[in-house]
This record gives sequence, C-alpha cells and structure tokens, in this order.
Amino acid sequence: MIEHEEKRFDVGHGCVGCLVASVCIFLFPFALMAIPAKWHDFLSVDVRRGVLVLMWFFAVCLGGHVAARRGRTTGWTNSLVVGVFAEILIAARLLSRFDDQFFSDAFVKIINAPEAYWVPLVGLVFTIPAALVGGLVWQRSYNSRSEDHGDATR
Repeated sequence: MIEHEEKRFDVGHGCVGCLVASVCIFLFPFALMAIPAKWHDFLSVDVRRGVLVLMWFFAVCLGGHVAARRGRTTGWTNSLVVGVFAEILIAARLLSRFDDQFFSDAFVKIINAPEAYWVPLVGLVFTIPAALVGGLVWQRSYNSRSEDHGDATR
C-alpha cells in the first residue's frame, strides 16, 4: 500500500463536506440581500424562492465536491454523506413547518398540493443527486488528471 493512499470511505471527509455545505447554505442567502430594493418589486416571490433553491443545490453540490476531493474516493461515497445530511436538514425544516405531524403525514400533504409546497418537494427529490453530482465532478476531473500524468498522481 502506498503511504499517502487514502481509504475508500471515511466519514470525516464527508463531515468536512457537510461543514462546507452548511456554511454555504447559511451564507448564500445573504447574496439576495445585495439585490437593490427597487428590484424586489420586479422579482416575484417564486423567482426569489427559485434562486434560493438553486443556491441550496449549489451549496450541496459544492459540499459533495469537497467531500469527494478530501477523500479521493470513487467520488460518490463521501458525497453521499453530504446529500444525506442535507436531506435530514430538509426533513427537519418540514417537520418544524407541520407541527405535531409525522414526516409521512407532512410528505402526503406536500404530494397532495405540490404547487403550494414546490420548494421542499424539489429539495427532497434533488438534494442527494446534487451532492452526488459534486462527487462525480471531482471523480471525473481527478481521473482525467491521472490519465494526463500517468499513474504518478494516484
């Protein structure tokens, strides 16, 4: 075994990705505050929600990328930790929105009225794939660099 070769999976690397995603999830919405006040009337509430959803996915994708890069694994294993973490955040936010209901009851309510709850529905469906995309981007870039430089970088 090569001295600097890393394990296939390490929860610590996934936790670093979760930390990056959490910081980005917290900081990215402040970018919406940078929008001049006169544009707030121009942008509808749904557009602002859509921007927040895109920021969420970018943060989760970035966290998945960092987790895969730190672990130098196949790309998706450490990224999956970030995706599951973000999914738990969404589930916790849903449970806080629907007081005294189980997650399954809240989920049924969302499915029955998707136009009213499209943001959490999209988040539930696409959060884990966004994290995996970040890991797969790292895997692809790492594999292409390894092929360019031979096996010396592995």
